[in-house]
Amino acid sequence: MKRSLLILWLLSLLPCFGELPPSVYADLKKKSPEKIEIRVDQVKHQSIFRKQEMVTATVTKVMETSSKLKVGDKIEIRYRHVPLRGAAGPSPIPKLKAGASYPAWLKQGEGGIYVPAARGKSFTRK
Repeated sequence: MKRSLLILWLLSLLPCFGELPPSVYADLKKKSPEKIEIRVDQVKHQSIFRKQEMVTATVTKVMETSSKLKVGDKIEIRYRHVPLRGAAGPSPIPKLKAGASYPAWLKQGEGGIYVPAARGKSFTRK
């Protein structure tokens, strides 16, 4: 009996790990306080286990900003990169590459560091 209940409970959690609908990402992008384009200057990986990405980037275009960003400003972006491994789930935030340019939907976090505002779609046009 306990085993059956445990299995049912675990199965009920499966929908919690599915991909978010495109409308959710679109809404997150719409509500993002920082809509900019960036050129990645440097990428550092903090730890194998935490998968923390630390990105230094230059702002190349500003569409909207609540923190008064300007073209040419240097910003630091931090986020956790968790790749999907054969399972369905929310879109992972991609690893950014030095020298590449990306659109960016961000919000300012503690200490002036920026974080992705639209989860796995924070650096994609779609």
